[in-house]
Amino acid sequence: MMIDHRNAALQYLIIVFDSHASPPYYARLMSIQPLPLKLDLTQLAVGDYCFAGVVDPRPMDRIADRATVAGPIDVQLQVAIGKQVGTAEILVTGQIHAQATMQCERCLGNVHVRLASDFELTVVDSEEAADALPMDITPVVAERGQLSVLTLVEDELILALPIVAVHEKENCSGTDWTTSYQKPHPMAALAKLKDQQDK
Repeated sequence: MMIDHRNAALQYLIIVFDSHASPPYYARLMSIQPLPLKLDLTQLAVGDYCFAGVVDPRPMDRIADRATVAGPIDVQLQVAIGKQVGTAEILVTGQIHAQATMQCERCLGNVHVRLASDFELTVVDSEEAADALPMDITPVVAERGQLSVLTLVEDELILALPIVAVHEKENCSGTDWTTSYQKPHPMAALAKLKDQQDK
């Protein structure tokens, strides 16, 4: 009797594969909740939470001194509450995207900038607790568990502002400025003083 070794090997592989089949993996889907302007962390149990929505920039007075933010601001927040010994560790991560208008430092005209922030913050209940954290951990203060989402968003947008806002050179009239001013040589004053002494 002739045996087809290829078929026998194939049947063996099928049997081995089926006998080690892994059970199906079911990942829990995280529901996305509307974004509140103030988040009461004391009402959240241990677990992960996701919030998404838009924020109106009009109440943001601090950033208004440097830029005009066009609303609405897109915000996503992820809150992770993990239980430690006697305390709850709370991490807030998220992404913020917005459009703003600033003054060009060259031509003094309006320049449009895109603001984006990707952050990870550790929640503390006081400024003293924030100061006690290691330097590589960024805190956010939520007194009595009340996290101001509006303040958090404004803080992150301020950090995302460019230090110097300018147009691209080909689109900036400030690059055409000319001046007849010539910076004096640093030794010119000494040379003039020496000439006066020689006379």
